[in-house]
Amino acid sequence: MSQQKQIKSRIKNVKSTKKVTKSMRLISGVKMQRSVKKTTHSKLFASEYEQLILRFGFKSAQAHPLTANYSEEKSDATDLPETIVLFASDRGLCGNYNSQLLKHAFTYIDKNKKYRLIAVGNHATKIARNENVTLVQAYPSDMGTQDFDEIASLANELVKSFLGKETNKVTLIYTSFINSYQSEVNIRQLLPIVLETKTVEYEDVLVEPSYSEILDYGLHKSIQVSIYNALLNAQTSEHSNRMIAMQNATDAATEISDKLTLEYNKLRQGSITQEVAEILNGTLNS
Repeated sequence: MSQQKQIKSRIKNVKSTKKVTKSMRLISGVKMQRSVKKTTHSKLFASEYEQLILRFGFKSAQAHPLTANYSEEKSDATDLPETIVLFASDRGLCGNYNSQLLKHAFTYIDKNKKYRLIAVGNHATKIARNENVTLVQAYPSDMGTQDFDEIASLANELVKSFLGKETNKVTLIYTSFINSYQSEVNIRQLLPIVLETKTVEYEDVLVEPSYSEILDYGLHKSIQVSIYNALLNAQTSEHSNRMIAMQNATDAATEISDKLTLEYNKLRQGSITQEVAEILNGTLNS
């Protein structure tokens, strides 16, 4: 195969790749815009809901077993493993999204402690390679997007393992969405719930059935909301990172295509010049 044909074939392949990356960028952009709305509403709801629950039951929360203020002695609590819920992606082609997440996760892990891992997304299972991390359960990265019961089920399992003294702490590690071009890894303690020190309780308000019962329901629901909020942030960040990665790939393909086209045109021009010269030489010799 001549050099011209080789370059022409490469140009064709690069242009084909460019079409694919451009399509993926557009798809990721649409998915990101849809997910941004959900994430924004979820953040606002989670913040307001948490404040409301704490204000209606701060005193009762001091004795609730899901809170860090709970006074019951747990002599063996330090020997229990910590549970990490890590939100990653199922697929690649999203820049450094997964690598940054795993980097923070490995940094967070203390070699002197034991951990239980609940992985959301295939890439999240990679931290189970650490010898003191045991993979307990794995979910796809899109869990909970169609059926909130999956979120509720996961929250109930976490509460059950915490109250059943299978774990002494539950931590969420996920990528928090900031804007279309910026996100950051967030490490947040889910259980035990840390209460604010300054909270107003509506003592003059008649509450039925009781403060404690409302608080119990509210704290359980708050855990579900926190998991859902983390999931939405992770998904939005993934779409954002994939959109940027595909844009960079499209730009790189355009640059390569332009360089190859220029090289092809130079070779073509050279071959045409040589053919014309050979024709002229043949005419003069005859």
